[in-house]
Amino acid sequence: MSPSPPHDFCAEHDIHPKCEMIRMDEINDALKRLEKGEVAHRIVIDMSTLEAD
Repeated sequence: MSPSPPHDFCAEHDIHPKCEMIRMDEINDALKRLEKGEVAHRIVIDMSTLEAD
């Protein structure tokens, strides 16, 4: 199965998504920013910052 035409276009033109990596303790602030419409990119949670009990 080949990628979709938009994926092909991005691959051909070296276009990548904009991502912001956050720590688990920053998630509430990130959600507030999302609600306000202040985020125009992907927010990715660094799961290595999750503390085990």
